[in-house]
Amino acid sequence: LSNTTVSKVVSNLMWDREAEIDKIQRKNIYVEHENKILQSRYNLLLKLTRCELDMARIPDSIAIYGAGNIGRAFYEKCKGLCRVRYFVDGSSGEKEYKGIPIVSLKELEDKGDMCENYVITPTYDFETIREWFSEHCPNAGLFSLDTLFAEY
Repeated sequence: LSNTTVSKVVSNLMWDREAEIDKIQRKNIYVEHENKILQSRYNLLLKLTRCELDMARIPDSIAIYGAGNIGRAFYEKCKGLCRVRYFVDGSSGEKEYKGIPIVSLKELEDKGDMCENYVITPTYDFETIREWFSEHCPNAGLFSLDTLFAEY
């Protein structure tokens, strides 16, 4: 083999190696991010099961953003203490939970009957959700579930 051919082979191998390292690093960052989300969700579920709600912080009428495990656990905690008008969830295939409607963001925007106060249960994504509401419903009161359980 000529020196030029060997040089090209080595260069290609080095590029492949660097691309693999980059791919592994991106995957590790993704896995770390997902682990943080899971840890956050686990901590919220623990707080929900261990404490009583401070109703002074929760308005009389709310909508719950998130109809997954945490949203449903929060609903079970607050259902007799305030009026839950609906859940907002983009990925739920269900239309209701225990008689409470589940609507998507699109349906929420289309219906025009937005609630004034939302408790956000996916706290790891609070800023993204807040940005959506500031654009589509700037007067909505947003409460992160984390802030409701700050002392626990």
